[in-house]
Amino acid sequence: MQLDPILWRPHRMRPIGPRTRRFARAVLTLALLVAAVSVPISRVAACLCAAFGEPEEIVAAHDVTFIGTVVDLAPGARGELGEAVLYAFDVDRASAPTDALLLVRAGVSGASCGFTFGMGERWLVSAYRQGADLETSLCSGNQLAGEIPADQLAAFRRLLPNLAPEPAEPASETSPSDISIPLAAGLAVLATLALAAVSILAFRTGRRRPD
Repeated sequence: MQLDPILWRPHRMRPIGPRTRRFARAVLTLALLVAAVSVPISRVAACLCAAFGEPEEIVAAHDVTFIGTVVDLAPGARGELGEAVLYAFDVDRASAPTDALLLVRAGVSGASCGFTFGMGERWLVSAYRQGADLETSLCSGNQLAGEIPADQLAAFRRLLPNLAPEPAEPASETSPSDISIPLAAGLAVLATLALAAVSILAFRTGRRRPD
């Protein structure tokens, strides 16, 4: 059986028109968008911060800016933006009157511009008030105190005039009526000697009295 030669003729491909090109480009763009959304977003890309320039701008943009040392921390706290860590700072000086010990929350999530402090580290910290609490973030311009240039540190010191209050003196445990044992023993000895002297004097006076 012989096949028709027409069936073996090569068919010419039609050229791709402008409409087909536009459709293919749209599909490719959509695929790239889906791939970009599915890739995990890094901490830097997720957190967009307003830029602060001079120390005056940092202090003016926050409720309180202070220099202090991290003395304690408590993971698992909750902040306005989710999971956070509660840090306790021993404050040296601040832009507003504060307690000597301040508690500041900082988020741990990159999406919420979380920030991490280390135990014993001395920091310049700027924070916002959230109700009765203070919160800070990656966008607050926090800096290790030892890494701040000398001119900026001098400017911050001028902008943070409020020194932390001195710790209160512990109340004395002894009342005015309390007397130490050595003092009480000494007074008892003196009282005994005085009584003996009075007795001897009275005895001699009685012997000299005429009958």
